[in-house]
Amino acid sequence: RLLETIHIPSNADFGVLTSGTTGMPKPLWRSESSWIDFFDEQNKVFHIDSNTKMFLHGSFSFTGNTNMILALLWAGATIVTSDKMQPKRWLSYIENYQCSHMYLLPTKLRLLIRFGRNTIDTISYIIAGSQTVDEALITSLQTMYPKMEFILYYGASELNYITYCSGHEWLRYPNTVGKPFDLVQVDIIDESIYVTTDYGICNIELPYTVGDKGYWESGYLMFKGRSGDVVNKGGYKVGVLSLENTLQNLPSIDEVAVIAVPDDIRGEEVAAFIVPKQGFTVSDIGNHIHKYVPNMEQPKYIQLVEQLPLTDCSKVDKNLLKEWYNNK
Repeated sequence: RLLETIHIPSNADFGVLTSGTTGMPKPLWRSESSWIDFFDEQNKVFHIDSNTKMFLHGSFSFTGNTNMILALLWAGATIVTSDKMQPKRWLSYIENYQCSHMYLLPTKLRLLIRFGRNTIDTISYIIAGSQTVDEALITSLQTMYPKMEFILYYGASELNYITYCSGHEWLRYPNTVGKPFDLVQVDIIDESIYVTTDYGICNIELPYTVGDKGYWESGYLMFKGRSGDVVNKGGYKVGVLSLENTLQNLPSIDEVAVIAVPDDIRGEEVAAFIVPKQGFTVSDIGNHIHKYVPNMEQPKYIQLVEQLPLTDCSKVDKNLLKEWYNNK
């Protein structure tokens, strides 16, 4: 019934799902060539060929999964996956099938680190999307997978892959999302990221922006988050991504997600849902926050959780976090 109300472009061959700001999946329409003609380029960057054995996890409603699986099949590679949200099982598959690659978002890579007990020498490349990355994550992955090269990419369902960098480049320029893929042009206009590419969805006007903010530093694209993704504390605007990056780097925090919540005095306040590192208490976390986070950006509410909830797209489910806050 939903599709009956939507106009499908005449040049569309298929649709992919994306989760909008409301959390309701919506279809984006693509031509077959908008993916296929880019497979060789992305496979070159990700070092994928017929000898590749890649582990990945998650729903096909995550466009990144669907695209990556088709690109693997295009290369004649082997796919190892699981329908279970069980990191210990993932680790056994990675070892038993001697996987050479992993494709997981940082939220799931942290789960592997949490449950991993052995080093795995077969992994040559770990590919991750541009969620919050920090030095501790990259260092821990390097310890657990000593022969791996970390590749971080930035992309969008509307635009395909945009930029990429290695773990070494990220450590040199923290919060970068790298340099553009070949055949992709990136411009900064009024602090917004605009992309010109032949590999986007049907009938978009180029250059195109999804509303992300950024700037250039030494030729690397530095990512500042989505426009409007702020907490307005009585006129003082707290950037959600920037605060999450700051908190993620504290020695007592393993994972964190920040949301805006209503406040009678300031209008909005900061609430932080935190997975603590082993051995640290809420008091430890509070002390680190007071020491390292500017006063106006410190969360008013802190909730410790065992694990952050994820959507089908493997991203933190902030709508559910808002429900958790409202039901506290």
